[in-house]
Amino acid sequence: MFYFSSTSKQLKGSGNNTQTSITNAIAKVPTNDPQFKTFIETGKNKIIQYYESKCQDILTKSENLVKMQDFEQALGLLMSVPEEVSCYNKVQEKSIIAYKIYQNNKCAKQVQKAKAEIAANNYNNALNLLSQIDPSTSCYKEAETLIKLAEAKVDVEEKKEHDLKMKVYENNIALEKERINAIKDIAAAYLKSKPTTINYSYIVK
Repeated sequence: MFYFSSTSKQLKGSGNNTQTSITNAIAKVPTNDPQFKTFIETGKNKIIQYYESKCQDILTKSENLVKMQDFEQALGLLMSVPEEVSCYNKVQEKSIIAYKIYQNNKCAKQVQKAKAEIAANNYNNALNLLSQIDPSTSCYKEAETLIKLAEAKVDVEEKKEHDLKMKVYENNIALEKERINAIKDIAAAYLKSKPTTINYSYIVK
């Protein structure tokens, strides 16, 4: 548990219980309150300083986690670094590398699931699974073959929807954005399952 900023202020709040009273009291603090602004700014600056000092450690730890195939934790760790930190571009590069390795490990399972869906005539489900496979993976050619097979079995609207998704892979910038969004989703899911508490302490008296 980290405390990056604290301040105190006398406030009054009412409610049916203590928590409601505290919430109502805090709600009365104006957003342009100089004391409140200083409190937030101090906390923000200290968080940035903290990550500046820990940046290399984070990059090294993420590499080790990838080697252990703990991809979710590696991405969660990397995505915890704020954009304002000077090593953020390195963090982005490392997250893309980790994501590609993660996808390469995952793609064989996705292909097998897609084959099972095709065997059960669930072609749209198969397309959804196959569209999640990154073009950089070793099994993408096999995925493309299965995509053509499944596309021939779905109706026009479903095929059109799938084609729109796949067009992202034809544009390098769009593909990179898609990867970043996927990385953020993986990191968010991991951090939600194992939350780390960073506290700003605002004491109500």
